[in-house]
Amino acid sequence: MATLSTRIALAVLVMTAAQAHAQAPSDAQRLVDDARRLYAELEFAGAVDAARRALGTPGVRDVERASALETMGSALVVLDREEAAREAFESLFRIDPYWSVREPSGSPRIRRFVETVRARMVPDAALDPEIALRLEAPSAARAGSSTRVAIDVEGDASDRATVRVLARAEGELEWRSIDAQRDGERFVASVDVPEGVGSIELYAELRDARDRVVARAGGPLVPSSVPVRTGDGGSVIEEWWFWALIGGAVIVVGAGVAIGVAASDGGQTPGGTLPPGRVELPLLRF
Repeated sequence: MATLSTRIALAVLVMTAAQAHAQAPSDAQRLVDDARRLYAELEFAGAVDAARRALGTPGVRDVERASALETMGSALVVLDREEAAREAFESLFRIDPYWSVREPSGSPRIRRFVETVRARMVPDAALDPEIALRLEAPSAARAGSSTRVAIDVEGDASDRATVRVLARAEGELEWRSIDAQRDGERFVASVDVPEGVGSIELYAELRDARDRVVARAGGPLVPSSVPVRTGDGGSVIEEWWFWALIGGAVIVVGAGVAIGVAASDGGQTPGGTLPPGRVELPLLRF
């Protein structure tokens, strides 16, 4: 039978592997940054390789995947590998149909290529690089109330253009659409803030008279996050019931670990570097 020290070593290895997996998105972002750097240095083949490795990183997030595909597709156009470039941009637009492709040189050829691919996939896209949208959100919102957000349009947008704010509470999957109203030179919208959430996420869209997306401020992959405070001005994570739930979860986990160790040792716990019955868990971060 394996000794307790052996089992502890195995547990440490498992925890280390789990932590490495949890940190995988940062590895993906590092590779995305490498791809962008290589692209800026005109090392287009190297940029494609770094972007491909970012896409293959375990745990890569959608925003990192989109950034990698953006750089990969642009580099492939430069390398005259248009079929592969088309596949890269199609993959990008399946993640986010209105992603604003940021190609640092401003190449007209790449812009035309991107919009040709997008037009075949996203009929209501009419992104105009000459128009920008700015979303101004408060530093915090109050639970159980509504919060006001303002949107500024920069550029020559039509007087018939409309703005929508997309909002969701922390942990929700679906976005709620809120029509913004004109207020002088800007648009404003009121967003309901539910109880019991730590934050709300927001982004905005400008649509033309044909209801096509012309510009965005943020997006579903890069929304603005507004912390939510309770009625007395505190944050949700400062509430006693929140930490009671967290504490209960930690107790259950700790008890499960202790029971597993006791059962495997027949109730005998030999001496070690930790005091008997003590289980150390990583800190929760918010």
